[in-house]
Parts: sequence; C-alpha cells; structure tokens
Amino acid sequence: TNHVKLPEVGHVLNGTGAQFSVGYDNASKSIAVTTGAAYADTGTEMTTPYSGDRAYSGGAQTVKINGKDVAMTAITLTDDNGGGYNYFKLRDLGKALGFNVGWSKDAGVFIESGKPYAE
Repeated sequence: TNHVKLPEVGHVLNGTGAQFSVGYDNASKSIAVTTGAAYADTGTEMTTPYSGDRAYSGGAQTVKINGKDVAMTAITLTDDNGGGYNYFKLRDLGKALGFNVGWSKDAGVFIESGKPYAE
C-alpha cells in the first residue's frame, strides 16, 4: 500500500483537471479539500523533516471534501519535535478526488489525472 501526504499530491496535480486545494476546517477540526481549486504551495512540499525508522499511529480519519465528510484510512508519523504528518492511501485519494491510480511493471505506481478512478 502506498501512503502519501495530501499536500504533496495536491502539489503534483496542480494545474491538471484533478487539481484540488488543501486547507483546515477549524469548526470540525479536520482537513478540508476543495476539488477543482488550485493548490497553494507552502514551500514544504516534496520534503520530509525526518529520516529513519518511525513509529506510527493510524486508523480512520475524516476529511472534508467539498464540505462533505469522507472517511479514509491514514497513518501519522512524527518528527523529532513531535510534529505529526498524515499519510493517506493513494488509491483512497484517487477514489475520493477523481483521479486514477495504476501500476505497471514498466512504470511502477502512476497517477492519471485525466481519468476517473477505476478499481
């Protein structure tokens, strides 16, 4: 199973038909995603503030997508200062946000932003 940080997927898909913005809903204390909206880079995308083996916690996590609660599975890794980083299953994100995730021997894991998710 491939787990990825939501902002990094937003960064990679920015400018495609599958773009989405990532924010935080203070009222529900949850991650908020808006499909079709441009992702605003923070400068921390595609970086990891820790290395080596990490303990993790995980389980069900609700994400607001276009204002609706969507249950997903996530794991949380912590850095040396106790900061938490959520990682979601790439296929769950594709299914919820409308992009296809595939795998081939030649390409490995890939995202197709112009195709809807397919099992």
